[in-house]
Amino acid sequence: MRIGEWVGRAAVICGVLCGIVRAFAEPDAILGDLPGVQSYGQNTAAQKCAYAYGNTTCNIGTTAMRHISGTPFHPVIASAKYRYRVSAGSGRFEQVGISWAKWNFCAYQQTICDTCPEPACPGCCSALAAGCSDPYVATRNGVQSLLGPRSIINPWTGDHPASHPTPGTGVLPGRVQVRVGDLDPAQNPGAVYYAEYQVITPDEVTPANRMNNASHRRLGAPGAAPSFSFAFSGSTVRTLPAIFAWANHDPGVQFVNLDVDAVADGRFVLGAKATALGGNAWHYEYAIYNLNSDRAGQAFRVPVPGTVNVFNVGFRDVDYWAEAYSDADWTPTLADGALTWAAETYAQNVNANALRWGTLYNFRFDADAPPTTGLVTLTLFKPGTPASLGANVSVPCGPPAIEPPGALAAVCGMPYTSPPPAVAGTPPYAWTLVSGPAGMTINAATGQVEWPNPEASDVPYNMTVRAESVCGPGSDEATFPLTVARGDFTGDGKVTGADAAPFVERLLGVTASALCAADVNGDSVVDGRDIAPFVERLLNKETSP
Repeated sequence: MRIGEWVGRAAVICGVLCGIVRAFAEPDAILGDLPGVQSYGQNTAAQKCAYAYGNTTCNIGTTAMRHISGTPFHPVIASAKYRYRVSAGSGRFEQVGISWAKWNFCAYQQTICDTCPEPACPGCCSALAAGCSDPYVATRNGVQSLLGPRSIINPWTGDHPASHPTPGTGVLPGRVQVRVGDLDPAQNPGAVYYAEYQVITPDEVTPANRMNNASHRRLGAPGAAPSFSFAFSGSTVRTLPAIFAWANHDPGVQFVNLDVDAVADGRFVLGAKATALGGNAWHYEYAIYNLNSDRAGQAFRVPVPGTVNVFNVGFRDVDYWAEAYSDADWTPTLADGALTWAAETYAQNVNANALRWGTLYNFRFDADAPPTTGLVTLTLFKPGTPASLGANVSVPCGPPAIEPPGALAAVCGMPYTSPPPAVAGTPPYAWTLVSGPAGMTINAATGQVEWPNPEASDVPYNMTVRAESVCGPGSDEATFPLTVARGDFTGDGKVTGADAAPFVERLLGVTASALCAADVNGDSVVDGRDIAPFVERLLNKETSP
């Protein structure tokens, strides 16, 4: 091969490989530390306190992350506050405050996450180099002229305008605002608080790099009124939003990531916990956190069978400040085998109280049924595909209640299998045949009774079945009549015109199956003496054999 050909092929190969490298070379922003808390005191009229947290953003990616002030090409950061407490015998992890987002400007090149081998510049730069970190103290993050509304940020793409409205001045505007009632130790005995920061940048493209942008840190006990000031306790937990701190207090909590789309939208995190309260009562607690889904959440559905009694239904969201969003609570509805909480739909109100990015909503109830695993569903707010997301977590196990079937009938001499019984409750069930005619059995998994050779009877048979709950305590029994009528070949329990031809075929010996159905007079012989009683039943529409 000529040297020129080798050079040409090498250039092509290099171009392909370099393109692959470029496709995967990008920044990866995380919150490396939450180093301090600033308390701004209380607005007594609003009965709220305000806070800001320090943060250090790290670029753990392979290329620089832009920090160009006055343009859309820089990160924004937003913070929140959470509380864990035990209430009425069960643990609850709730969001108690959120801030507006801060528009970052230049970036220092420090080393909290890595060695910062090639800083972008000696001072505060228009980019954060790979392996470098950029600190902001709490007082800087509370500067209100730097804060803008969350509603103008796309949390998945990182898109946001170059400029933004500012919240104004005073104790509260734009900062993390928390109601005094959520802070006062007298009203929150034993409560534990957490701070969270999240960074969003338009420079991240790979979906995995967008999933690690929130970190949290535990706070110490609140100080005295009226400010209820805080300091941090423990160390920063990187790349995990605060909802995962729930497991620090309730090890049995279940977490499931609900990803809308690997390319087009972001992630929710569902936490679920069932707690025994004693006296055959259970508390069901669900928390859903929207990490970075622009499509947001509109409804949450938990399967609750009609055999379960539900009480103390609750919902909690977090207060927005000066956004256009509605603050109406989601409405709970118990119907059609489910408990569903719902906000207005996107078609009804584009500014409905949807579960938007950086917020956590709680859904809870008590029930007289222990937990099993079932599918809960989150319906998305903005139109698109998929319309909903699901996860298998703890839900109430409903005891069975067997519903009466329609008329049951078998054909004499023909193998019979009943339809599956209709049951309210949570499947599966273990079925047993309590009583029935000789030779009858039951399918233990489906509840269908089987009878290989039904015999005609002057009165309907009674068969009694029992369903035992597999997922928890509870059972039910039901007795059904089964008709086996002479002259009935269609299995509807009566003699009609549809039975005439089958009767004649057996009378003439054309067909030998179900011969006992043609023995209408019951003398064990099919002959001319069966004609008159067959016609009598046909004309009178008799249902007894």
